[in-house]
Amino acid sequence: MLTLQIAGGIELYITNFIDFIVSSNLTLNFEKCVYLRVELQLNNGKCAIGVVYRRPTPNYDLFSHELFAIIVFKM
Repeated sequence: MLTLQIAGGIELYITNFIDFIVSSNLTLNFEKCVYLRVELQLNNGKCAIGVVYRRPTPNYDLFSHELFAIIVFKM
């Protein structure tokens, strides 16, 4: 479930003639970043696209660790 925030966030624009599914089990919104994954339904199969936004924070190492965990364990 996507949550409403006061500020910030991400968007992904997809043309009207491409079918897509938001991967709700891989849509994350935690303290250091916002992440969204969609699957495009193409003629010859599927294509997954991920969008990540890192909120301004001095702790880049923590962000990198959390992003790595998403890529390795959630996909």
